[in-house]
Amino acid sequence: MRRRCHYLLLATLSVVPLAPAHGQGSALPSPEKPSPRLRSMHLTGQVAGVIQDAFHLYGVTVVFVYPIEGLTRPIAVNLTDADLATTAEVLDAMAHCFFVPVNENTVLAVQDDKAHRSHYERLFTETIVIPNLQAGDTDERSEVEGLLSSVFGITKSTLRGNAVTVRATKRDLLQIEDTLTHLFQPQPQVLLEIKAYIVSRNHNRDLGVQTPQRIKIFNVDSEAESLISSNSSVVAELIKAGIVTAGDTLGIAEALIAEGYGSNSVLSSSFVTLGGGITSTGVQFGSVPANASLTTSSSQQLQSALLQLGNAQTGKLRVGQRYPVETASTKALGGSSSTSTPTIQYEDLGLTLEAKPQVLSQGEVLLHIHGTLRALEGTSLNGIPIIDNQEFITDLSVPPDVTTVVVSNLSETETRTVQGFAGFAPTDSGLNRQTTELLVTLTPHLTRQSTR
Repeated sequence: MRRRCHYLLLATLSVVPLAPAHGQGSALPSPEKPSPRLRSMHLTGQVAGVIQDAFHLYGVTVVFVYPIEGLTRPIAVNLTDADLATTAEVLDAMAHCFFVPVNENTVLAVQDDKAHRSHYERLFTETIVIPNLQAGDTDERSEVEGLLSSVFGITKSTLRGNAVTVRATKRDLLQIEDTLTHLFQPQPQVLLEIKAYIVSRNHNRDLGVQTPQRIKIFNVDSEAESLISSNSSVVAELIKAGIVTAGDTLGIAEALIAEGYGSNSVLSSSFVTLGGGITSTGVQFGSVPANASLTTSSSQQLQSALLQLGNAQTGKLRVGQRYPVETASTKALGGSSSTSTPTIQYEDLGLTLEAKPQVLSQGEVLLHIHGTLRALEGTSLNGIPIIDNQEFITDLSVPPDVTTVVVSNLSETETRTVQGFAGFAPTDSGLNRQTTELLVTLTPHLTRQSTR
């Protein structure tokens, strides 16, 4: 990087007499007052003459400090609307010499190499603030000192807090500041808003008619005669009173039931008769229940967390509990008694979510998601419960302030029960469904962006 020579040299310099320009021995024209206006030029000739003519357009006299190589080789300069600083930079690159201001009307043209720059360039002392430098981190401080020494050749520097004080040329100071700003720039930060929804739904339906579980078949006359014989005294009184007629078996049985004497008889309950006379048959069914019920329930759990993470930093969110599991048992025998000591290991049950954000150059956030869902399976082996473990890993590119569903885990259990004869009637057809749904949403917010 080349700097612009705008400052004044405040030291006394020994200058070698000016060599002739354009191959002529005439003295330089009288200098004019420097003009800040823009100039356009189309100059050709030897290096020394072109440099003099270019600076003369701005009213500045050039004094050459010998030795300077290549002053006699031909060059051509074509500039339009260029200021003095831009002209000096162009001539520096083409003629391989730099210019040191002596006063407002005079500059020195010096061979552009390390030896001449170290002799003629003025040194400045400047304190440079290094962003994101940890004041107590010895490794970072050593890294800064090594960078200044190996790259810029500065062996003496002072580090205080997050600032370094160095003495160098203006060009080197600009390069040092630019380098340290980019190497130790603040890392972007992401505020990660995480919400976990666990939704459980139960839907139970019991609708229809259940077929009878018991059917009883009997002879009507036999049951009536049995009822009459067991209540003979009551029957005699009913005949004497003229309520019933002797020999009317069914009529006498009906009268006994009406008077409350047939509670233990099958005739006291509803039945269906088939046939007639002595072959009359009764058919009695058990209870026929009719069901009509609908039960629906829903439960929801919500966990919300905010994670402030740096770039490429991993954060963890846990939703669940620690469950004790007996992994071993030690039994000590002694005398007539024994003691048993269990070995307990705690297992993390529930959802464990790890998120690692990486801010991309386009401003989007790349999220590396590692999720683990652990739950008791419901069975055990040798008294130790079996743990169901589900794991997922994914990478998502999410724009800032946009909510994204990163996982949706749906489990559904459906149970159908059919009782009775299918097709006979709309029997008890229960449809029971239980669903559990897990939703995790992520919303990244950029709280600090990169300065690149």
